[in-house]
Amino acid sequence: MFDLVSFINQRSYEAEFAEATDSVRTQIVAEKDSVVVRKLYDVEPALKRAEFFRKFNRECNGFSRNREFRHVGCMPTHIALAIIKKAGGDPLEESRLIKRYYKEHPEFSTVDSVSGI
Repeated sequence: MFDLVSFINQRSYEAEFAEATDSVRTQIVAEKDSVVVRKLYDVEPALKRAEFFRKFNRECNGFSRNREFRHVGCMPTHIALAIIKKAGGDPLEESRLIKRYYKEHPEFSTVDSVSGI
């Protein structure tokens, strides 16, 4: 585990901690008089999933066989959480923010258009 006393007494320290979900890394860089903690997000897995589903969904435009649901994109987790927080519990606002995100970032979209959702 992490020894805080040893950490403080060192001249400099650098460490990275990776979480198992959605390629999130925490980077800690410390000098004698300061500590910087950064969250680093790798969106490459979401981009790869979106590209796969774009190819897979070409004929059905994201709809399931019985058209009960539609897979419209692969949004990185940290973006989805920020949208939920910003919407403040309003599902209509959340839907509007998600549509806007996919329009501004079509590389994460898995369908031709998200206007119908």
